[in-house]
Amino acid sequence: MFSMIVFLLLMALLIVGSGTALHMAFFKGFRTETGFSKKVIGGFLSYLISGTAWLFMYSYTHLGW
Repeated sequence: MFSMIVFLLLMALLIVGSGTALHMAFFKGFRTETGFSKKVIGGFLSYLISGTAWLFMYSYTHLGW
């Protein structure tokens, strides 16, 4: 039970961290010149990409055990 909670919290941390990095690096969401709609769409896409990537990596790791 404890290890499952730790794995879920680690997955959430990885998704948030890599989603933020994608948003700042590729979608330039940190700039003040960027419009609000571009920030929202870029944020949604970056977290979607991050969540999908980590979901596949986590499922491959757990199925491989």
